[in-house]
Amino acid sequence: MEIDLLGPVRVRDGDRAVQVGPARQQCVLAILAAEAGRVVGVPALVDRVWADRPPAGARNLVQTYVARLRRVLVAAGADGASVLVFQNDGYRLAIDPEDVDLVRFRALVAAGDLGPALALRRGTPLAGIEGEWAQRTREALEEQWLLARCRYGEEQLRLGKPGEVLADVGELLAAHPLHEKLLELRMLALWHAGRQAEALETFRDARARIVGELGVEPGSELRALHERVLHGAPPAVESTWTARNDLPRVPNDFTGRDRELKWLSDTVSDGANVLTVDGMAGVGKTTLVLCAARLLAAGYPDGQLFLDLQGHTPSQRSMSVGGALESLLRAVGTAPEDIPDDVGERASAWRARLAGRRVLLVLDNAADVDQVRPLLPGAPGCLTLVTARHRLVGLEAAALSVDTLPEGEAVELFERAAGRRGAHGDAVAVAELCGYLPLALRLAGARLSNRPLWTDEDLVTRLRKGVDSGVAAAFTVSYEALEPLLRRAFRLLGRHPGIDITPHAAAALLDASVDDAEDTLEALLDVHLVQQHASGRYRLHDLLRQYALDLAEPDEPAAAVRVLDHYLYSANEADRQITGQARFTPVPDAVIAFVGNGMTWFDRELANLRAVIEFACRDNHDRHAWQLALTLCGYFDAKGLYASAVAVYDQVLPFATRSGGAGKVLSAKGIMHWGAEENDAARSALDEALRIAVAEDDRKAIGTVKLNLAALDWRIGEFAGATAHLDEALPLLRSLGEHRLIGNALNNKGIIHLRRGRLDEALACFEESLEARRIADDLRGEATSHINIGEVQTRRGAHADALGSYRHALDLAVGVGDRVMEAFALTNIGASLTSAGDPAEAIDHLERGAALFAELANRGELAATLAYLALARWRCGQAESARRDAERAVRIARAVGARYEEAKALEALGQVHPAAAEECLPVALRIFTDLGVSEADELRQRIGC
Repeated sequence: MEIDLLGPVRVRDGDRAVQVGPARQQCVLAILAAEAGRVVGVPALVDRVWADRPPAGARNLVQTYVARLRRVLVAAGADGASVLVFQNDGYRLAIDPEDVDLVRFRALVAAGDLGPALALRRGTPLAGIEGEWAQRTREALEEQWLLARCRYGEEQLRLGKPGEVLADVGELLAAHPLHEKLLELRMLALWHAGRQAEALETFRDARARIVGELGVEPGSELRALHERVLHGAPPAVESTWTARNDLPRVPNDFTGRDRELKWLSDTVSDGANVLTVDGMAGVGKTTLVLCAARLLAAGYPDGQLFLDLQGHTPSQRSMSVGGALESLLRAVGTAPEDIPDDVGERASAWRARLAGRRVLLVLDNAADVDQVRPLLPGAPGCLTLVTARHRLVGLEAAALSVDTLPEGEAVELFERAAGRRGAHGDAVAVAELCGYLPLALRLAGARLSNRPLWTDEDLVTRLRKGVDSGVAAAFTVSYEALEPLLRRAFRLLGRHPGIDITPHAAAALLDASVDDAEDTLEALLDVHLVQQHASGRYRLHDLLRQYALDLAEPDEPAAAVRVLDHYLYSANEADRQITGQARFTPVPDAVIAFVGNGMTWFDRELANLRAVIEFACRDNHDRHAWQLALTLCGYFDAKGLYASAVAVYDQVLPFATRSGGAGKVLSAKGIMHWGAEENDAARSALDEALRIAVAEDDRKAIGTVKLNLAALDWRIGEFAGATAHLDEALPLLRSLGEHRLIGNALNNKGIIHLRRGRLDEALACFEESLEARRIADDLRGEATSHINIGEVQTRRGAHADALGSYRHALDLAVGVGDRVMEAFALTNIGASLTSAGDPAEAIDHLERGAALFAELANRGELAATLAYLALARWRCGQAESARRDAERAVRIARAVGARYEEAKALEALGQVHPAAAEECLPVALRIFTDLGVSEADELRQRIGC
């Protein structure tokens, strides 16, 4: 049996439709089907069917409609009484939600399967049903359908079908002329069809109509798209969306709270989209909200997200707004390099990502209103549930304050946790001694379930021995019932500095094997002293963490050093997999996690690592602070997270200064400034790092810093300075046997030879560099060497060989997750294809390379890629697009002071736009000549100078 709401309401048994009955009877079925699996109270049914004008005896009419509907369901092959059930003064349609076309539509949209989703619509949703609820639901469904049509249109654009999109969006705009997402789609389609002028005209006409009819300016996204089209910047089609369910599980013994759950459900049904639940610690706010979220999840098919804001977590700062926004953006599929550094821009990006989607967001453990407000979605179709210990005054939200459990529910929860029933009077006494708090009741019940010979009276006796509050007494009973080793484990877990803990981290804390640590965590989980929120990841409730810290014994601070060692040397191993080098030698007996893929491990552990670095700084573990920060260097560089990296290195620099690591931190900081194209800041940091290295007579550090200074010099065209640095660095590095660094030095020296047209010398350097990198197991470096070997092959006209080198480099880059090298490889493949006479295929690679460099904020290489893209477009007859790309390349190169790239862009502009050749080419020649590169002679010969 299936129920269809996306058109006239109907019930089907396969292809056979069953008549539902009159309009109000259809309305009752539609309400229940839209909430399939959940109870809808009779008062809510009356309100939705008749709004504020219910007839006398409306409740009896609902009962009549339900009785008739049961007969309809029987006719469709279902058991009417068991499918449409009365429960808690309401009715529940007990069917698989997927049997309702509306639910299937939302699920297909969330999965990105847009074609089948759009095909489900048979006409106007809920056709023929009148009333405020039906109209409000119809309008919401219409908006969801339109947004799905827009997303489908974007998919078609990515497949190169702007003509089909324009035909489709034209029909939709005829019915919805002021719909801004449709207007954006039309402008995007016109752009992709090469009709920029019409795209701009669409905006002008739309703006005039919006201002004239609504009295407001168009929205920020439509205005931003207009700016991009106006300035010739290719508008980006929306990035990938990841629909996920992060909701932790609800305890099996969840008990009661029917009134609160009904309030939450009814309030959402009434249109509220931000709800707060406040109450004292341990009262069960999180569990209540998670239970509600599970019940409401079907209405939010684009994802259900959970984020602990750590507002009251002992020994940890509450999560910053910027950190929370970063976590949320990453959760919905935003690449790290696409996340803005500015907090305000992150908030805007978060709201933009949610536009047109239905997402359920749980913000747990909030500190205050200021922490929550920037995280709230702007989209009306989203729902946010917030928990906090106090009322969030000033937040526009429906608020529910949660008290302790009523006596009956408290007794029931205790008995369910204990797994047995005892004397009622003793159970009441336990509930009272536990303060009716769910957390304490679960602990007490777990304690009793593990002592089969105890009676409830025995437990009462032990609880009454406590002199603290009820919850503390329950903690004490659970703690004192543990074996000594488990007591110590619980105390030590309170000292863990991260967000959550894995068995490997627990093994370090406990000074135990990983298997024993996992068994310990599971034993503590069994008695509710830890929680498991994801497979292999555990954490303590805030109250239990504080209780564990209060129990800490004098000899236990050593555990902090062991867990710091765990994170340092695990990160060191992950870094080795990315960079090919191990920066530090692990101490004996350090617990090192099985890292697997280094990039994936850092992605998973980044929040923990940041918290651990902060802890190390706060507790004066100087060496661990700066060394752990250094292990992140390769990850930050590969991901393009330069601003985040600089902030980390600034944080740890004072601790490195007093413990002998300042030079290394400054060197890493310089590399990050270099990646961000902040040349002056990079030189300042590297010069200071070199001064320290010379003063300490650290030959490896001297060689490393000179390598980085050489890279900085050749970027700005100072080839003589770069060569001098490399000539000084290479003998040092060879004497030390530092193959990875030797490979870097030879690679950079080869680039200088290549720029000067010395192809034989360049190839020799690149091949020797490749061999050194293979010895060092430096896969990222190997990718770079293959790219540069391919450049020599391209210069010699061996395009097939060059393409082989570039594609091998691309495979290596993708394999290690290095997006920077991936962008270089794509760009070089595109340039080689253009030279080989296949500019059409080249365009795809160059567009992808340009998009990656733009995401990574690597503007110098973006300029170079745009210059190549201009030439490819020009050879495909796209003269206007080619001119725009070349002009943009010139602007970007000049803005970042990349002189070589500026000259290449000017040369491209002179070629694709002959009217500019007289002005551009002499300037390009002058720059090439100043740099002393081979392109000067080539260009001079071409223009006859």
